[in-house]
Amino acid sequence: MKLLVIASLCIGLVACGGGSDNTSTSNSTLSHVSILSEGMRTQSVATAPSVTVARVYQALNGKAPGNATFTSAITQVGSTNGFDWANQLAATKFGFSDSAFASYVLNNIGITPTSLTPTAAFGTAQQAYEGLQRALSEYLTAFAPKGVGRGTVVLQLANIIAGLEIDTTFGVYGPAAIAFNKQVAANQAYSSIATNLTDALVTTSTGTDTSNGIGAGTTGTECDSRGNIFTVNGNTAQMDTNTYGSDGTTILIRGQNKYLVTTGKSFNTTTGLTELRQTNTSSYTSATANGVSAGTTVGPTELKSYFGYGVFDVTLYGVITTPPPTAGLSIVTTSSFTPPAAWPANPALNTPYTRSVTVTFESTILGQVNSISTTQTETRTFSTESISTFVGTFAACKIKTDITKAGGSPTTSYSWQVGSGRLKGHLLRSANAQGVRTLESTVLLVNGT
Repeated sequence: MKLLVIASLCIGLVACGGGSDNTSTSNSTLSHVSILSEGMRTQSVATAPSVTVARVYQALNGKAPGNATFTSAITQVGSTNGFDWANQLAATKFGFSDSAFASYVLNNIGITPTSLTPTAAFGTAQQAYEGLQRALSEYLTAFAPKGVGRGTVVLQLANIIAGLEIDTTFGVYGPAAIAFNKQVAANQAYSSIATNLTDALVTTSTGTDTSNGIGAGTTGTECDSRGNIFTVNGNTAQMDTNTYGSDGTTILIRGQNKYLVTTGKSFNTTTGLTELRQTNTSSYTSATANGVSAGTTVGPTELKSYFGYGVFDVTLYGVITTPPPTAGLSIVTTSSFTPPAAWPANPALNTPYTRSVTVTFESTILGQVNSISTTQTETRTFSTESISTFVGTFAACKIKTDITKAGGSPTTSYSWQVGSGRLKGHLLRSANAQGVRTLESTVLLVNGT
């Protein structure tokens, strides 16, 4: 179905009835239907299935789906355009007239008599809304007769509005588009959490624009790593965690991590670094998943990471890992990065940062050194988000990490870190590429409290 056809419905009308027949027919007086057709022509881009699902579900239900519904819908959409799935969902709204359905969808998207921008061409916000509502209703009548195909229209409309944050062509939809995208992002975050089982109305903060990576309930400073707990000499910290199976709910390992920060350390030939010493103990819990390992505890394993904290960059030079002895043998592995892995200390949000490094692993066993190297490219994208966890609700720095190793396929993961306050820098949660939880903290301490 091509939305361009919709323009023919309002030939001879200004804003679908919003002006006189003598008004100029220049671009400034395009009908709202023509705005939609222009939007489809200029704003249509490939959309991830998760985004398609979140947009359409909000438009048709006014809320976020529970995790099971969300993941099932993503599978149904798959690599298709999403029209079949959207039509199935829209069929549940068969009781609406075309006019009522148009009003219902626009309200769920956040287009109301007060959310549009008044302009000379389209009048007041009320008049602009009435023109769009009428045009959408007429389009539904013409191209989704008896309700068949409504989902296609809704998906098209949602994608168009989402692409009009910077509305320089018509000047009507910008604020509404920003609010809609913010709502969709908040819904996605909720629906991606495996423990969120039911549909929910997800609240967002006002005046926060997710187009620049600033999420609801955050300030935009959460990813500034300067001054976090792991940069202060003498700080101690503790993080207890659950590691989860593929379902995001089965606990495989309960871990305890203790940290000590010491400045003025060296790694290889580089001096003046900060050493973060981590001591980890892991207890295997699930008999089904872990088999004979269930009930056993492994550790302590010591990891020493060596950082350079500069004004502009955070640089990781290497890691020394010392696990507990096995069969009386102690194996020490040193991982070195060439060039050192570096990321902005205060990154721009929603901006990918890419770094390629060669990682060299040197293991020492009974004085014998074994070495192997691999090259990998890592891309990190930072944003902010309010997140609720076992240890509380926090304004967090969300980090998307894409890693491609030489000869391999890229892998994607997500992590959330405390973004402000005395716990700033602590890890809250990790998830895989599908948003399924892989790890979550249960205890967070700094200097004993």
